[in-house]
Amino acid sequence: MRMQTLAGLVAAAILLAPAIGPRRALTALAGAQGGGAQDGVKPGKVYLTGEHPEIRLLDKAGGKVLTSVSYWRVVWSPVGPGHVCYVSTTTGPKSGTDPKSGDGRSASDGKTASDVRVALTDNRKLYDYLTENIMAPVLDRAIAERPYAPVAATFDDPGRGTFNTAGDVMTERRITARANKYTVVLVWHDFGEPFQADTQVGGAANPFGVTSLVVPARTATVFINGAHAAGNVYREMRGGAASSSAFLAYSESWVK
Repeated sequence: MRMQTLAGLVAAAILLAPAIGPRRALTALAGAQGGGAQDGVKPGKVYLTGEHPEIRLLDKAGGKVLTSVSYWRVVWSPVGPGHVCYVSTTTGPKSGTDPKSGDGRSASDGKTASDVRVALTDNRKLYDYLTENIMAPVLDRAIAERPYAPVAATFDDPGRGTFNTAGDVMTERRITARANKYTVVLVWHDFGEPFQADTQVGGAANPFGVTSLVVPARTATVFINGAHAAGNVYREMRGGAASSSAFLAYSESWVK
């Protein structure tokens, strides 16, 4: 059936070529095959674009997520640019502190570490927009039962990683978010081969079309008020690409 459909599309492109030109005919063929771009434009409403790295620290490969961070550095959205860092932990921090992050205070601020579920942000409208449109319906459906507490914060984020002296290998990506009661430091190390992710609009699990350059990290660390959050990074497959439970995601756009 697929071969018959493809043959029909090719025939249509041949018939269209004299009228619209061979280049536009081939573009139309590519769009029909992928159900995606039309004349090079991905159809749908753009919700946001920016950077969206994540860290999920697990107790074992394929096991329970002990620490989860979804970080957004948005350069365009209908409610403006800004940063949102969703942080959720389900177990106590390990011993040890980040030498660059501060004083090593308790991560829980008087509560157990399992109560840490905050969203640090410098744009409250962006937090509301992200939570309502993307996080709650797609990425974290537990929000209805366990909402994040939005907290005003400032961000130390250069928007890029640190490279070696030759300038050809990224060695670290570090982000720091500071609020009155929380200092969160995110660190990614030991990067793998980048790959381009492209999710089509209208999926069962995710109705958005999402494109991004993914750079998997073999190691990553989360420090909350200086305390080392629990869990480790494990390798995962994403389609046919080797990835992990911690990665950078550059040039990420959400369209529906």
